[in-house]
Amino acid sequence: MVSNVRPVLMNDEVDGKALIAIVQRFQRHHALRYQQSRSRMPPSQRLLLEALPILYHSNHPGLPGFVSHRTPCSIAHYRPSPLSLAAARRLSRSYQEPKLNGGEPSLQAIFIMGSGGSIGQTRESDIDLWICCDSRLHNRLWPKVRKINAWAASLGLDLHTFLVDPEVLRVDRRLPGTYTPALLMDEFYRSAVLLAGRYPMWWLIDEDDPETYAATVTRLLHQRFVPRDRVIDFGPVPAFPPDEIAHAAAVELSRCLHTPHKSLMKLKLMEAYAEAPDRLLLSSKYRKRIHEGEENQLRLDPYLLLYEHLEDYCRQNPEASNLPLIRRMLVSKTAENADPAARQSSEAIETQLSNLFQAWGFSAADIRHLRSPDTWTISERKSESDDILAAMEAGITLTRRLLERPGPDTRLGWLNKSKLQQLAWSVYSLSAASDSDTGEIPRLHPAMLGGRQPVTALLQRRSSGWSLGDDQEDARRSDGEAVYRSKRLVPAIFWTELNRLRLKPDRSQRQALRFMAQIRQGLRDSERPLKVFVNAEPPATSEAEGAFVAGAYPPNAGISLLTKRRDPLDYSGFQSLRIFSFDLLTSDDQGRWQTCAFIGQAELIAGMVDLMAQPPEHISWHVVGGQERHGIRQRLELLHKSGYRTLRNQSAMFVMPFGRDNLVLVHGDSGIAAHRFTNLNELQNFLGGQNDRRVQFDPDSSRFAALSASS
Repeated sequence: MVSNVRPVLMNDEVDGKALIAIVQRFQRHHALRYQQSRSRMPPSQRLLLEALPILYHSNHPGLPGFVSHRTPCSIAHYRPSPLSLAAARRLSRSYQEPKLNGGEPSLQAIFIMGSGGSIGQTRESDIDLWICCDSRLHNRLWPKVRKINAWAASLGLDLHTFLVDPEVLRVDRRLPGTYTPALLMDEFYRSAVLLAGRYPMWWLIDEDDPETYAATVTRLLHQRFVPRDRVIDFGPVPAFPPDEIAHAAAVELSRCLHTPHKSLMKLKLMEAYAEAPDRLLLSSKYRKRIHEGEENQLRLDPYLLLYEHLEDYCRQNPEASNLPLIRRMLVSKTAENADPAARQSSEAIETQLSNLFQAWGFSAADIRHLRSPDTWTISERKSESDDILAAMEAGITLTRRLLERPGPDTRLGWLNKSKLQQLAWSVYSLSAASDSDTGEIPRLHPAMLGGRQPVTALLQRRSSGWSLGDDQEDARRSDGEAVYRSKRLVPAIFWTELNRLRLKPDRSQRQALRFMAQIRQGLRDSERPLKVFVNAEPPATSEAEGAFVAGAYPPNAGISLLTKRRDPLDYSGFQSLRIFSFDLLTSDDQGRWQTCAFIGQAELIAGMVDLMAQPPEHISWHVVGGQERHGIRQRLELLHKSGYRTLRNQSAMFVMPFGRDNLVLVHGDSGIAAHRFTNLNELQNFLGGQNDRRVQFDPDSSRFAALSASS
């Protein structure tokens, strides 16, 4: 570590050499961050990063982003490096460095911001680009910005460009595209990397107190300790308005649905900023270490600075501490960028990281395992998912509490409350109980699914139903506990489909493979929000009703079963193929799934009544059974269409058979109701008293032929 320097001494004198040293220290660290960012990128994206300053420095027809020679360009005090020149000439062989014409540069500086060059950068990381210039040039510059962003997208890189007027940001505290300019300034100062142009005046000031900051800036400029055309001034980091912290917490909560290992740490930072506002800001800690001469890259890394701040906060507030989860998230986050080429270029950093993680209690094997999420078992993914969702639920409670602080009339109050309500529903749908008794079918957190190798779930039959757990052949360290349990087979299989799992029945369930395949095919065949799975197989005496098992044709039935009179909803002495249960899967507008089983005559009738109120285009029918299942499915679909079409008229009645019973469906005070009759005489007497209603008989059943003719 080099010596600590102060630009403004205790006697209010200015140390010019200290000013130069501070600028050089920041520039060296930014250069290291830039090199680290390049090393973690694929070659095509690396080319973009190398050429990016030149794309905005000149208007060359052969370079990406060219619009016209009148587009604002040229960056103050920028001379392309050999690396950037080589990149530009790879894109256009005719490119030559533009000659200085003595005019005023249009652009003051450009920065990249975010995880670039930090231990949190991955090959999928996006880039936020700040282009600093007068707001009067923004409209003329946007066409070039859009073209360069589109080119970046074609290379697989999300490049988000912000045109920033430093004076508007400093004076009005306003930045287009964000509701949290104060918090964004804190993040910018600690994570941005200067690519070209003027350096921030903030580098040189010891304090963020507005009065001290403004006085020091005025003195440094007026007395010419700092050339005015060499610096860019965004101002100090102001105090964080409470509604900004609440809004930032809500934003990080929404991002937790996709990038939890980063967003939960930032969410915890919002808690620390809200609950302990007197602590030094992260940006101030970063600047202080530069001034002190810190040269260890990890000690200046944005993610480790963030972790240190959270560790201090958690130790001072044990009741709010979830330090083990934060540590595991940091290890997981750095694991995701563990590209071999990147590690070879920064072996010293990798060694320091490993030593740090081992000091936290992670063995070398633990670190390797966290760095290979594709090898995680289903129980490990479920455990991680539960921990993430518990942290998100705590974050929702925190955000609700933060929303109460600013008061109802704050600028962001309405937006935060609306966002929070949506997030609460999303988290609730993911964090439903692991047993299906509630009817909710839970999903793993999306981070445990997206981009990961499918993992195998072992399906086993238990006395209480079905259980899903680790495949013992693939499990690294499994305790054999069930990850998901269900009394019914359909929800168990749907849980594996919903969570993109491979399904493996244990050996004792080989005979049920046909039914499992039929259920999985039905789940994949339709995107409709209601899925009905009909069990047309009679349960064996040795099995509980919840399992689908092989049935048998009745003895000596002969060819009668192949006639057109065969009807699973009708009753006859030779007919034993019936419907034994329904499993209904439904989804709502938020994508939450629920399951409900209808078993036995009374429940089946109630289920049919409910389904008759649903439009046919919302329901997909699937029948589990033998070859007869195709005819049963067709029969149910036609019956549903006839019943729904009839009952759209509230003065109409629909008559249909169901086993020995005869059903009349009519509109009542609380929706469609069913009247059951055991014989046709009772049915006829009832219909005779309903002269004000139009009667429609099931057109596919011959049972009501006489009644239909008489009516």
